[in-house]
Amino acid sequence: MSKQKMWVTDLDGTLLNNNEMLPVQLEEAITHIPNTTIKVVATGRNLEKVKRVLPDMKLFDYIIFSSGAGIYHPKTQEIIQANNLSTSITQPLFECLNQKKQNFIFSKAIPFNAAINYKKNYPCNHFDIYINAHQKELDLQLNPSIQDLAQFMIFIPNHKDLIERLTKEINSLSNEIQVIRATSPIDSEYCWLEIFSKAVSKGKAVNFLSKKLSIDMKEIIGVGNDYNDLDFLSIIGNPYVVRNSPEPLKSRFDVVSSNNDMGVLEVLKKHGIA
Repeated sequence: MSKQKMWVTDLDGTLLNNNEMLPVQLEEAITHIPNTTIKVVATGRNLEKVKRVLPDMKLFDYIIFSSGAGIYHPKTQEIIQANNLSTSITQPLFECLNQKKQNFIFSKAIPFNAAINYKKNYPCNHFDIYINAHQKELDLQLNPSIQDLAQFMIFIPNHKDLIERLTKEINSLSNEIQVIRATSPIDSEYCWLEIFSKAVSKGKAVNFLSKKLSIDMKEIIGVGNDYNDLDFLSIIGNPYVVRNSPEPLKSRFDVVSSNNDMGVLEVLKKHGIA
């Protein structure tokens, strides 16, 4: 293994403040991180949404996007890994979620997964807010019966029993898929259940980069704030969560200041890379 380190940070609620902005002081610190530390963003956003909040993506060496469905190399502008759902599972998934009367979206295959279509089965203001905010991304021709997709995403109330039951039912459909939970940034009373290929997770993407770059997992520093960060925080040597994280995460990992108080900068200083 090399002497390089890796720093991995979630984006929303971690690196960005509540206004979805990267504080100037934090951006300045990132630009001065030594080349011996590989800088990685690991986010649930697709690449188009990452560009909205990080216009200069070359600030980072790698972008793990869509919860690990893809990995982007900003300097070469190449997608170095992509994991999609095959048509053998997309149609059964669509039928299952429709029969269960869920509200859900589905996304075009990477690298075009900013494009979405949706199915609404019951009135829900939270779902309407999301769809109305994504009118430009709608592709009503997107058909899960004839093409690969990047993901499905269900919008449900943030109730533990409901989350566990739906997750179990969906996972039982196929050993090719998995469900990743995330708290809705629109309303914390709601939860998003994201359905991806089994090969997808932030942790698996971080592990891929670790092997590719010959960086020991013990040398990786990571910061997150939500349930979809659990798998990568659990496998690295130096995991942290910001103070605005859910209580179950704060009970498992070292806690730093909130995203609004630049907890990420606190971590960088602690490890001598900022």
